[in-house]
Amino acid sequence: MSEVYQVTVNSTVYGQTVSNIFYYGLADGTSVVAGTTAMEIVANNFITTHCQDYRTLLTSQGRIESIKIRVVNELREPISLWDYDESVDLLGLNTQPLGSVGATGILTCRCVPYYTTQTYRVPKRSYLALPPVGEPYVDPGGKLTNSYLLLANAFGDKLVNDPIGTLGGVDLISVRVGVENKVGIGAMGRLESAFVRPYVSNRRSRTLNPRGY
Repeated sequence: MSEVYQVTVNSTVYGQTVSNIFYYGLADGTSVVAGTTAMEIVANNFITTHCQDYRTLLTSQGRIESIKIRVVNELREPISLWDYDESVDLLGLNTQPLGSVGATGILTCRCVPYYTTQTYRVPKRSYLALPPVGEPYVDPGGKLTNSYLLLANAFGDKLVNDPIGTLGGVDLISVRVGVENKVGIGAMGRLESAFVRPYVSNRRSRTLNPRGY
């Protein structure tokens, strides 16, 4: 069993809460530290490395309000006895009008074993719901424009290729965590690729507090 950091980005868009969930683990597969100092480092590292790219997808009518860190296992069960919350006040940078806060882009995440001796499953159909999509980015048939695909895929590439700093000299890399079907079998994998689906999703659950596993 290997524990990783769950990073929840909490934003508000037109008064509604939008939460996006990311996971980070040590590149060597060892369990992370659940202490306040380590979780604070993870929060600040995310803000300085990936948050700016996230803001290019978040509408300028929205704002990131907090980053929450907890330690979880491959079943997404909390291991840390407390959560670390970092209050922030960062406006979105995307100026395209929303039109509908129910439409969101979806990153399809492909994973490989997190480390060579991993004994549990690798997530097969992991996805990551992105912030609500601006109306000009969607054609009448629900297909995303090339300009949005470039933005979203650039963010996906950064998640795959750019660690959010180090802990103890070991890179913190993107991983995905999930439960296979409904049988309660844990799954965890290192993120190998992340690309946006060509059509928007209008499922409200993927926009408002999506599970994002």
